[in-house]
Amino acid sequence: MTAVARYTPVNRQGWLEVGDFVRAVAVDLYPDKPKAALEAINTVAPFVQWAHGEGLTVPREALFTPDVVERYTEVACGHLAESSIATKRSNLRRYGRAITEKAPWPPPERAVRSHAGVAPYTDAEWRACSRSPVNRECPADAARCRHSSL
Repeated sequence: MTAVARYTPVNRQGWLEVGDFVRAVAVDLYPDKPKAALEAINTVAPFVQWAHGEGLTVPREALFTPDVVERYTEVACGHLAESSIATKRSNLRRYGRAITEKAPWPPPERAVRSHAGVAPYTDAEWRACSRSPVNRECPADAARCRHSSL
């Protein structure tokens, strides 16, 4: 018996009604990756349980839509940090695109980089590193020394 087949959520409300559906979605998302399927089920299960509690139907095309995912993150995820809500929304959108054919998913948005890509050292700092025989002047060594006491 696989971990996905044994999975039971902490909140078991409605699980008897939706458990098989949730497990099937997770396995369909990652048929050859049991660990990824188990990670997916942790996002899919509460989403489907919430939808079931709202009286929404279980067919994939009806649940995994942009509107339902957005409503779920607005209504049922308010207790989470904004970054966690964004992760759930992103995962559910990705899953929805993968397991539906008719749902009106727009193309994926371009990923937003969290770092501007600024070089960590100036050209002058790099030159100082290359000239220093033991890198005493190297900012990287200075940073390493500052952090080694942590």
